[in-house]
Amino acid sequence: MEKVASKEFSFQCLEGLEALASSYDTFIVDLWGVIHDGYQAFEGVSTALARLQEQGKTVVFLSNSPRRFFSLEKQLSDLGIMRTLYERVYSSGEDAYNALTQDHRGKMCYPLAAAAHADLLDDLGSQVTYDVKEADFLLNTGPYPLLIEDHEALLAQCMTLDLPMICVNPDMSVITRGVEILCAGSLAARYKELGGRVSYHGKPFEAIYTRLWEILGKPDKSRMIATGDSLNTDVQGGAHFGIDTILVMSGLEGNALGARPGEIPTQDRLAGHFAQKGIAPTFVLPQFNW
Repeated sequence: MEKVASKEFSFQCLEGLEALASSYDTFIVDLWGVIHDGYQAFEGVSTALARLQEQGKTVVFLSNSPRRFFSLEKQLSDLGIMRTLYERVYSSGEDAYNALTQDHRGKMCYPLAAAAHADLLDDLGSQVTYDVKEADFLLNTGPYPLLIEDHEALLAQCMTLDLPMICVNPDMSVITRGVEILCAGSLAARYKELGGRVSYHGKPFEAIYTRLWEILGKPDKSRMIATGDSLNTDVQGGAHFGIDTILVMSGLEGNALGARPGEIPTQDRLAGHFAQKGIAPTFVLPQFNW
């Protein structure tokens, strides 16, 4: 399809990965909003992964999920994504676990977490407290369901105790079955508004890309590309790390633009949306398909 250029941005709309695959060797791929919606894998995903594998490409899933890698691998398997179709999973939860066990040894965290994030908390068992007055910091993985107003009193108390917050999912929200759900990033944003100190693990922050790049053996960045459904995390993170990016319409931005499944909004609408957000991807695809 035609390449679109504006005063500030240039991007290209494509029907699938086939048109760009030969230009890249390493594909960094988001999970929620790209591979699945939390309940089922999107149509065509397994085929696209298989085609990339046939061409000798390296596919790595990089997720802002606060869950550890083995939990996400099981979820993918349950959704029908075979383990042979990708190299590895690296998550903000795994990144946080590595940091907490190395840099926060002996410190106590107060968790703001959902039951689904138990694997991270269980592995940090000796470092978890449910008395905020005993805590050295807040570990925010995102309570579910998350209503900010339900946590105002606790956040105010934490401010008086001057507790720093570690946010293990910078996402503000995700789309599941067409519904937008708030994530840990929204709670972290509110704590910052109150004057709280917040640090992050995950996209769009460069540190997680650098750690993954090192794990992969420092491949050529000009042959790497990041795929996601969010401009603020996936596209911005990839761009800041110095690699090309793909935005798919199956998640957050597609929902914001009212994109129908399998379709891309008009190029004028995309250009306006990107100008409003202040960033554009290298490519736009309707979904993660071949």
